[in-house]
Amino acid sequence: MSGQGAVRAVGVALPSPWWRRNRGWHVLHLVGCLVTVPVLALTTVHGARLGVAVVGVLTLVAAYGVRGGRGFAADPPGSTVYPVLAWCAAIMITVGSYQAGTVCAFLVVTQTWALMERTAATWLVTAGFVVFGAVIWLWSGADTKAFLVVLATVGGGWAFAVCMGWFVDSIARTSQERAEIIDTLRATQAELARSQRLEGIHAERERLSGEIHDTLAQGFTSVVALSRAAQLAQERGDGARVAERLRLIETTAQDNLDEARIIVAELSAVSSHTLVQALERLVHTIRQATAMEGRLDVMGPPQGAGPAVETALLRIAQECLTNSRKHSGATMFGVTLDYTRGDCITLCTSDDGVGFNPAAAPLGFGLGGIRSRADAVGGQVDLQTGPGRGTRLSVRVPR
Repeated sequence: MSGQGAVRAVGVALPSPWWRRNRGWHVLHLVGCLVTVPVLALTTVHGARLGVAVVGVLTLVAAYGVRGGRGFAADPPGSTVYPVLAWCAAIMITVGSYQAGTVCAFLVVTQTWALMERTAATWLVTAGFVVFGAVIWLWSGADTKAFLVVLATVGGGWAFAVCMGWFVDSIARTSQERAEIIDTLRATQAELARSQRLEGIHAERERLSGEIHDTLAQGFTSVVALSRAAQLAQERGDGARVAERLRLIETTAQDNLDEARIIVAELSAVSSHTLVQALERLVHTIRQATAMEGRLDVMGPPQGAGPAVETALLRIAQECLTNSRKHSGATMFGVTLDYTRGDCITLCTSDDGVGFNPAAAPLGFGLGGIRSRADAVGGQVDLQTGPGRGTRLSVRVPR
């Protein structure tokens, strides 16, 4: 239960002095001393016993100032010297007044359990109560009756102190174990989230590299080849062939420009757009870059489902529309986002293309990646397609 503070000097953070940390223990010690002194003044005998008791009070105050306060300010709190000195002080106070000694013993027992390990604290508390009881017995006359009374009262106090100390210590140990388990779980979750993030980044880079290789890189290769062919035709004086090659270069460059725009649109992250906005931008870009007609339908009021779910749905939609654009020969496509079901969100993409046989290519056309993304967020994939029937893919994910 140690506190933490800081004092800034010349821009450097320094630890705060011990008396500014764990002030609760300092207040408890001050209150204990303030109660002990008047009780001692009212109940003590005079002479040598009073002198011993005064030395005990001074010892208690000095020991706390030198070792005890620093022990409570440590993280975790701990000290062996102070509890021993405090018990000696309590015994000396008991010599002057057993009432004042009782008040002091209560304070010292509490401090002992807070500063020492359970076994060591048990032995010190036991030894302290034995000496404490012996002093009270001698102070009361050292007869049999006094012995029985002291045995009952001091023994009961010892039993209560030990039981309470063990009980509180067990609670503290359990709390510490739970805190360590929670810290371990949090660290594991953070590491898992980091691994998933890195895996997602790697997968996205792989997808983009494949897209660039299959589209832009091949298009630029065609432009280079057509440029060389046009140069050779120009050297031969074949103007018609030069014009044809230039038209092909223009067409290829325009196709590459359209592909680049689509890739840029696919990079729209849900972190900077809502899912609906990202899908609207994607649909709009594909319509402008291709001869396909398409639309986005949103059913129900849009509701956030968390970055992981929304990112997965956006990437699935991108993969489906890429398949429609490259492989299906479709003239129309549609995207539907359904929020009407309270427990889930449904994304559906469809086109009027040639379709395919999913049994013949179960992991083709990016289906493996789509299923993996859906599984990662607890989603379910439903694919309806066939040769000449177009393709309809729906993904349902929990909120």
